[in-house]
Amino acid sequence: MKNLKNILIIMFSCGLIYPVHPQWIEKSQMPLPLTGISAVGFRGKIYVIGGKNLNVFYARVDVYDPETNDWDTTSVPDLNTARSNAACVVYHERIYIIGGRDGKGSLRNVEFYDPDSNAWYEADAIKGPRDGGFAEVLKDTMYVIGGVSNDGGYVEKIEYYDAVGDFWRNSGLIISPSRAGSLTAMRGDTLWLFGGFYFSPLSGSLKFTSDKTWMTGPDLSVPRGEGAAVNKSDSILLIGGESAGGAVPLVEIYNIRTGQIEPGIDLPEARAGHAAVAFNGQVYVFGGHGGNQADIFNSVLCLEPTTTGINNETKPDSYQLLEAYPNPFNSSTRIKFTVSGTSEISLSIVDIGGRKVRTLVSRTLPVGTYYSYWNGTSDFQNAVATGIYFLLMQTDRRIITRKLIYLR
Repeated sequence: MKNLKNILIIMFSCGLIYPVHPQWIEKSQMPLPLTGISAVGFRGKIYVIGGKNLNVFYARVDVYDPETNDWDTTSVPDLNTARSNAACVVYHERIYIIGGRDGKGSLRNVEFYDPDSNAWYEADAIKGPRDGGFAEVLKDTMYVIGGVSNDGGYVEKIEYYDAVGDFWRNSGLIISPSRAGSLTAMRGDTLWLFGGFYFSPLSGSLKFTSDKTWMTGPDLSVPRGEGAAVNKSDSILLIGGESAGGAVPLVEIYNIRTGQIEPGIDLPEARAGHAAVAFNGQVYVFGGHGGNQADIFNSVLCLEPTTTGINNETKPDSYQLLEAYPNPFNSSTRIKFTVSGTSEISLSIVDIGGRKVRTLVSRTLPVGTYYSYWNGTSDFQNAVATGIYFLLMQTDRRIITRKLIYLR
C-alpha cells in the first residue's frame, strides 16, 4: 500500500473528463447499425448515407428529422453504388458522394443527389480511387483530399471539380504526408484536418488556407482517425475515433480564438467510424463501431445545449468514487466520481504490483459529478495484459480505491 501512496503523489498529466452538464442524449435509433457512414445536413434534415455492417456494404439513404426525432427510410432512393468511408459534401444545392470503398476495394465513382428530381446521378469519376478521403468546398470550389488507393498507398494529389465542364482536375497541389480518415471541418476559408491515418494513427493537425498553402496546428491528445469533426460556435468539436489501442470515447475542442485543443464532453462509449453533423445549435452523432469492430451501433447521440453550472440542490455532499461500469470489461469502462468542493483531484490506474499504468485525471476540479473512461491501455497507448487493476482517486482529504478486472 505504501507503494500505491507514493504513486498517488506524482503530478499526473491531464485526463479525459467532463462535467455532467451539458451531456449526450440518446435520440431515435438508426434503422440499421452501420459504421463507415456519411452524413450531411441539407434542407432542414440530416441525410445518413451508405455504410457497412461487417462485410455487407449498403447503398441506403436514411433521412433524420431533428425537429420530430423521426426517420424517413423510403423517400430518398438508394445510391447507385453501395459504399462506406465515402467523402460527402453539399455543393451547389446537391449532395455529392465521392469515392469510398466497397467489397472489392477503393472507389473512383462519384454520385450526386438532385433534390428537385429526387434521384442520384453519376458524375465524372475522380482521377484515382480514394478510401477514407474527404471533400470540402473552399471559395466555391469542391476539393477532394487524401485517402487510400487500391494498392494500399496514401493519395497525395489534391483534385478539384470543374463544375462548368463537369469533370475533375488535378490541382497541382499535394498533401504530404497524405492521410485518410482525418477529422475535418471548414472554418470560413480555412480547411482543418485533425489526426487521421498514415500507416498508423496521427496526432498532428493541418490547415489548408485560401491561398492554397498548408500550415501545421496543435496535436490531438491521443493519435486517432475515423472520428468526426463539427463546427460549434467559435470551436471545432473533435469526436471519438480509432487509436492504436482501439476506439476511444474522447471528445476534444479546438478553440479558434486561443489555437489550443481543450477537453470536451466525452461520448458515453468508445466510438469510431461514425458521422457527426452540427444542426441548429446541437451536435448529432450517428452509428459507428466500438472497441470491438464487430460491435456496430445504431444509436444516435445529441449534445444538448445546457448550462454548465451545478444547482446547489444537487451538489454532492462528499467525495465519491463510484463503481466502474462495466466491470469486468474488455473494451472500455466508464468511471463516475463526485467532488464536494474545489480541490486537486488525481485519478489513475495501477497494476497489482502498485505500478502506475495510466493517468486519467490530474487537475483542480470544482464541485460536481464527473466521468472518465479507461480502455485498457497505458499512458503510451499500449494494450495492457488481462488481470486485476486498481482505480485510485486522491483528493486533498482522502484516498479511495476500486478494483477493476480487465479481460482481453
